[in-house]
Amino acid sequence: MSPIQVAEAPASIADALPVLSFASNRLRRLEPVLAGQLEVEGRELIQMVAEHILTCLRSHDPAISLAPVVDGPVAEMEAAARDSVREVVDFVAAYFKREPADS
Repeated sequence: MSPIQVAEAPASIADALPVLSFASNRLRRLEPVLAGQLEVEGRELIQMVAEHILTCLRSHDPAISLAPVVDGPVAEMEAAARDSVREVVDFVAAYFKREPADS
């Protein structure tokens, strides 16, 4: 987003209002662009995490069924299962750090 150019500093609040209105309109147009980018990056991250976890499972046991992953958790066991994996979740999450594209 390029800077908003003004010929000179506004002498009063009333003089600044058109510039502020212009800036506000530009920011409103930017919101859907940012939301779209976050959606794309979120989906990419989900894909990476799922691929990492399923690859780890299959690399240790090539015959392992992935049906439980597709079926989802068993309702009666879900809370206990979440508690039992919390430490490993934190460990695996540390692998996925945001690296800005500009770096």
